[in-house]
Amino acid sequence: MFERWNDKGRIRGSFTYRLISGITAAHVISSELSTFTIPEKTIAELTDNMVFSLVTLKDVEIASPVGAFTNFKTTDPGAADRKANKNYWVEKFPAYYRYYPTCIRDKNGSNTYMLTSLDAPYAHETLPKGSGTITGIVAKVKLTNFDISESRLCILPLHREDINIGDMNEITSVLVEWDCNVPDWKEIGASTFTEYHPTGGEASQSNAILNKDGNKHFQQTYADYILGFQDDFRGDMNLNTTNGYYGRMQGGAFNSRPWSTSSYFYVDKISTVGISTSLSLQVEMNSSWGGGPVAVVEYAYSMSGEWVKVDNSEFTILGQFDRTAAGGQTEKNIPGYKVYDFKLPDALLNRDNICIRLRPVRLPSGVSSFMPLRLANISIKYNK
Repeated sequence: MFERWNDKGRIRGSFTYRLISGITAAHVISSELSTFTIPEKTIAELTDNMVFSLVTLKDVEIASPVGAFTNFKTTDPGAADRKANKNYWVEKFPAYYRYYPTCIRDKNGSNTYMLTSLDAPYAHETLPKGSGTITGIVAKVKLTNFDISESRLCILPLHREDINIGDMNEITSVLVEWDCNVPDWKEIGASTFTEYHPTGGEASQSNAILNKDGNKHFQQTYADYILGFQDDFRGDMNLNTTNGYYGRMQGGAFNSRPWSTSSYFYVDKISTVGISTSLSLQVEMNSSWGGGPVAVVEYAYSMSGEWVKVDNSEFTILGQFDRTAAGGQTEKNIPGYKVYDFKLPDALLNRDNICIRLRPVRLPSGVSSFMPLRLANISIKYNK
C-alpha cells in the first residue's frame, strides 16, 4: 500500500505518493524495489472486490476480431456539415461515446468486454486475431446504449502494450465465418444471387450456407424476403474520407425483413466431424432505430428440426443510433453493432451436419413492433 497526502491528510490507494517541500537526494536513506506483481486471472475469476484494481486476464482472445478497437458510427453521409466532420455524432452526443466495449473471451468459454476510448491513440487500429493477455483496470460500467449494466465487470487497458495479443491464436480456430460483405457483383455476373457461402474459416466448410427463412435472394438493396446490404461500422476503414463514410464499410452487413417469432437467420451444412473440443458462436448484430427483439440461439442436425435452445443464449438485439428519425438518438440506441458470444453445447461435436439459427422470441419492453434486423458478422470456432 502506498500513501498520497493532500492538505487534509493521508489518503490510501493503489497508486499513491507524498509531496514534501525541501527534500533532496541527501535526505534519502535507502530505497527498495517494489515486490508488487499484477495478479493473473481468468474472466470467471473477476470479482467485485477487484474493481479499480490492476489485473491481467490470461488466455483471452477478441471474440470477433473484425474492424478496429472502436467500431463506432461517428459521422454519416447526410447533410454537408455531418459529412465533413468525422466526429459529428461524438461531439453532439458525447455521453453515448464514452467507451467502445469490445467483446473478449477466454479458453474456458467465459466472456466480458474490453473498454476503449475514442481518445486512445490506438482507437482506429485493426483488431488482432490471436490470443494472449490483457492487462488493465477492472471496471463496473453502465453503458445503456450497449445494454451493459453496472453489474458487468469489464477491463480497461491503460496502454496499447497492455493488450498483449498478436496474430497467433493458441486458443481457437475458426471453423466457419461469414463477413456479410457485399460481394463483387462483376464476379457473380448479376445483381442478385441465391446462396451465401463462407468468406472465412476452413476450406472443408466451403459448402456451408447462411440465409434467412423464406428468403428469395440477395441483392444490393433490401425489401421483404430479400437480404440486402447495409453499412458496417469499421473503425479501421476509410479514415481519410470526408464524404461521411469515415470509419465504415458500405455494404458490410445484411439488412432484412420481415421478422416475427417464427423468423430466423440460419446457417446450415456445417460439419464438426473430428472436433472433440468446445464450440462457440460469435454474432455481430443490431436493428433499426426503434429497437429489436429478444432472440435466442437454437440448434438442430437438419433444417427440419427438432430445434433445441442453447443454454444461456437469450440476447436483445439493440436499435441503432439513427441520424434522421425522431427518437433515434437516445441512450438506448447503439452507435454501431454489438458482438455477442455464446458457448455451444457438446451435443454438436463430431456431427456430419449441424444447423444454428437466431430466432426472435418476444419484443422487449418499449419496443412496439418488429423492425428490420442487421447482421454484420457470424462465426463458429472450436478450441484447439
